[in-house]
Amino acid sequence: MKLLNKILIANRGEIAVRIIRTLKSLGIRTVAIYSHQDKDSLHVRMADEAFSLGGNILKDTYLDIAKIIHIALQSGCDGIHPGYGFLSENAKFSKAAADAGINFIGPDAETIRLMGDKVMARQTMREINIPMITGMEGSKEEILRHKKNLQYPLLVKAASGGGGKAMRIVENLEDLSENLDIASREALNYFGNDLLYVEKYLPDARHIEVQILADHYGTILILGERECSVQRRYQKVIEESPACSLSAETRDSLYRSANKIVKKIQYTNAGTLEFLVDPEGNHYFLEMNTRIQVEHAVTEMVTGLDIVELQTQVAAGNKLVLKQSDIQISGYAIEARLYAEDPTNDFMPSPGKIELYHQPSSPGLRIDSGIDGPLELYPEYDPLIAKLIYYSHSRQESIDGLKNALRDFTLLGIKTNREFLIEVLEDKAYVRNMISTSYLEKISSKLNDNLLRKKSEFNRMRILSAWLGWKLTNFDQQIGTSVWERIGPWRMTLRKSVIFSERQYDIFIHNYSAENINFQIDGVEHNLIIKSRNSGNIIFELDGKWSNASLSGSSAFEDSICLEGLEFKLRPLDSLPLQPWLTDHNDDGQSGERLVKSQLHGKISAMKAKVGLLVKKGDILFSLDAMKIENKVTSAYDGVIKEVKVKEGDQVQINQLILILEEGKISNIT
Repeated sequence: MKLLNKILIANRGEIAVRIIRTLKSLGIRTVAIYSHQDKDSLHVRMADEAFSLGGNILKDTYLDIAKIIHIALQSGCDGIHPGYGFLSENAKFSKAAADAGINFIGPDAETIRLMGDKVMARQTMREINIPMITGMEGSKEEILRHKKNLQYPLLVKAASGGGGKAMRIVENLEDLSENLDIASREALNYFGNDLLYVEKYLPDARHIEVQILADHYGTILILGERECSVQRRYQKVIEESPACSLSAETRDSLYRSANKIVKKIQYTNAGTLEFLVDPEGNHYFLEMNTRIQVEHAVTEMVTGLDIVELQTQVAAGNKLVLKQSDIQISGYAIEARLYAEDPTNDFMPSPGKIELYHQPSSPGLRIDSGIDGPLELYPEYDPLIAKLIYYSHSRQESIDGLKNALRDFTLLGIKTNREFLIEVLEDKAYVRNMISTSYLEKISSKLNDNLLRKKSEFNRMRILSAWLGWKLTNFDQQIGTSVWERIGPWRMTLRKSVIFSERQYDIFIHNYSAENINFQIDGVEHNLIIKSRNSGNIIFELDGKWSNASLSGSSAFEDSICLEGLEFKLRPLDSLPLQPWLTDHNDDGQSGERLVKSQLHGKISAMKAKVGLLVKKGDILFSLDAMKIENKVTSAYDGVIKEVKVKEGDQVQINQLILILEEGKISNIT
């Protein structure tokens, strides 16, 4: 079998790491590319060679076709793997590689162009009688000219995109213009094309996709289907294979449609056909992703195949040796996407520093990640941290295994959706597979309330004991032999004070050794026995109960503790004051003023606020791009805009002052 010699991975993060691992196993040399921010990333360290793209702006780095092709030629590559996102579905990139004599690991430019153009793709579907939802493509202005003829609710999405980026649900005509604005900006930023597509939105449908693989000799393989209905911000969060909700008839119908499409467009390499399936089992073509999917791992787990390896073989000109009868679906796999985001705040991205990172391991568990330790996550990139995939014999066993893995995953320092994912996996509707694309939107508030209740009911003495044992252990490792050094910050009172859950706790330490700590809280004596400890973990016994906790400090002068999968924050009172980004971002200014500050690093993509503008509570003030998502910031008060400190296009930092609002000047607004 012919193989390529050296392949450039035109991507970053977990997908770059995942591709490099397979290529190394095949004996193929790898070339990584990186922005300044990514110079120490895992994919850079794993590759045989790595080249800087210079800068951090996407158009000058991971979206710069000429620069990437130049690096591929300079390094002697005979292949390019685009991964997903960025240039993976860019016809110009595929053509540039081919023109340079480099094998593009994906379909040819004409196929990418055909399936990337929503109008042409839908025309092709009509020719072979594939069911579709009605819709239209165009610029914002073109779509607005037809706004009264559109069916609401509708879905707005990038005409040249995918992966849940630049997608908005519009409930009524009045909200159309604003959402077209946002989607077009996101589409231009992420895909380099602001053309949009709108179609009727089916809230009770399931999102089902079919994985295909085809070679240059007419072989077409259907590698099963995936259930991808659990979504937030129109992007998948949990995926499964197989889709156990499908009847045999619906599954066969989906496979027939997928096969017809692949034959019609003479597709080669890996691809995914995406469909909506309504409650009656009818399916409707959505789009084709002409690349590897984020969720390809669940298909690999149930088929036993390595899709990246097969992609590479096809790109090298080999004929697939597998036949459709060789494809056997066995067992059940579920994938959860671990994101840097805040589920309690509309899943707002949460860039920042990961202070403590440790992946669990167990039979049946696979973790795809671009991280192997503490790392700064930047707002320029997608918030995906890792994918946890669990494989077992049944859906319930996979659910249970994935829950345990998420509980054991140590990730402290930033907000993530880890706890929220556990709540989803425990939700009765999810367990019973009663889901649709609107499921997460309907259930999120309830799941967040459940999580808050669990935390409030958790035994606080265990939390405080874990924190105390960790603090004394870390302090003890750093001190000398002098009695004054040993007494340290407790020199006079032997007291340790901490704020937890809006209450101050004063902990009086009577004595401690490497294994035992005697202390008192609220007049009650306790004995803490340390069983094991290191810089990020402590195993201890308190009142006869053993516990295992992960702990980390942070630059925000808060300590994070994770017990039984739940994360808690504590602030030692001997630390410096809280950093500004932990305070209310709508601070008091002069008398009657409110200072509105940025909660994220990012770029001001739209500024609605102007000096003298009267606003009501809930009105949009500005939009902030962070981690490839445009976040709308609304006013917490009625008032008038007194001063605007930034303009559209400005990059802003956490806690940077954006505008000043004078409260209570709006009584004449109706």
